[in-house]
Amino acid sequence: MLIVSLGGVIGSVSRWQIIELIGSSLIGVFIVNILGVLVAGIAAYRIKTTEAKQLFWITGFSGGFTTFSSLAMITTEESIITSSIYVTAMLVISMLVLIALRPKAKQ
Repeated sequence: MLIVSLGGVIGSVSRWQIIELIGSSLIGVFIVNILGVLVAGIAAYRIKTTEAKQLFWITGFSGGFTTFSSLAMITTEESIITSSIYVTAMLVISMLVLIALRPKAKQ
């Protein structure tokens, strides 16, 4: 629990810092969500790691870093077309990131 909590705190603070630095919630949330998927994908697929490190990086850090609640709030403030494009782009890019990171199936 401590490992997940530590990762979550670091992830949440990092998300806040990036969004503040960018100055736009719309762009900032998009970027942190894609980066969070990238970090989780690397931890899951690309590096040999312990269960504790996976809990820190995937469940803790990436879970705290990414944000569904901010995504939901932002999309309700935009037009239905902008919201649809935004959410679709985020999902498609996230899936492409994970597909690119996923180990190739052995033939």
